[in-house]
Amino acid sequence: MSETAWKVKQPSRYGGTRTRYFRTRHDAYAYAPFMEDFGARAELTEVPATEVTEYTTHPTGRADS
Repeated sequence: MSETAWKVKQPSRYGGTRTRYFRTRHDAYAYAPFMEDFGARAELTEVPATEVTEYTTHPTGRADS
């Protein structure tokens, strides 16, 4: 497991925010424009991998199985 992870946070269309975690910067950047297509401005942040309990790997946001 890598030492860092990437957090993608964007506003939910129902209020509040939605946060997803990715193992690689590439996956996080692939997901962010997908969400912006729906008008949700994504915020990307590098975080320690120890803070993450569940990762999202699919660019559309499906969680690891």
